[in-house]
Amino acid sequence: MTTPPSENTGFTASRARLWDAPRCAASRWLPKTMTRPCAGCSLLPRQNGFTLIEILAVLLLLGILSAVVVVSLSGTRRRAQSEDVAQELAFFDRLTRQDARRSMRPSMVIFDLDRQEIQRVDAQTQEPRGQVLRLAGGSGSGALRIEQILWGAQHVSAGQVSLPYSDQGISPSYALLLSGPSTAGGGAAGGGQMWVCFAGMTGQSRILRDAGAVNSLFGAIRDAAP
Repeated sequence: MTTPPSENTGFTASRARLWDAPRCAASRWLPKTMTRPCAGCSLLPRQNGFTLIEILAVLLLLGILSAVVVVSLSGTRRRAQSEDVAQELAFFDRLTRQDARRSMRPSMVIFDLDRQEIQRVDAQTQEPRGQVLRLAGGSGSGALRIEQILWGAQHVSAGQVSLPYSDQGISPSYALLLSGPSTAGGGAAGGGQMWVCFAGMTGQSRILRDAGAVNSLFGAIRDAAP
């Protein structure tokens, strides 16, 4: 008597053929539950990643870029600070001239290079007029400071200098040498220093970084004096 074929005979034979087939991940006709990679299959996806040398190269590049950005921002900040100090000095000079004209009394500006302070006083009574100006750079070892004052034939780098202003607000032409980290970046000619020059008649200020240009300017002023 022949045994009737079972209903699952076809399905069982199909499963047997599938299991006998190569278990290759690239064979898309296999169900996921039945797929297992074959050892020699060249179509398996590669597990790509960064090597140690590539990672080190990226870190080195990031470090270089960070250093460039920090140096650029530091130079910008130092230049801005030195320009702020120059503007403070110009404003102080302008106030001194205006005060002398308004009061019709001669004034005097005292530069204390040791204490790095500038004060305006009455030329006759020596009474203070206005507040004492201290440089924005502070008083630390890396602060911006006045290294030298040039007016007429005098070059003063220590002690006090008294600069007279007439009752018409006219003073001798003078220049202040600012030095410190904030003036760095002025180039080889400036040597990291900055001169703030003031015209005695008008009070107009000008920034120069070349010491030779400053000496030539004041040499011409001395030659033109009667």
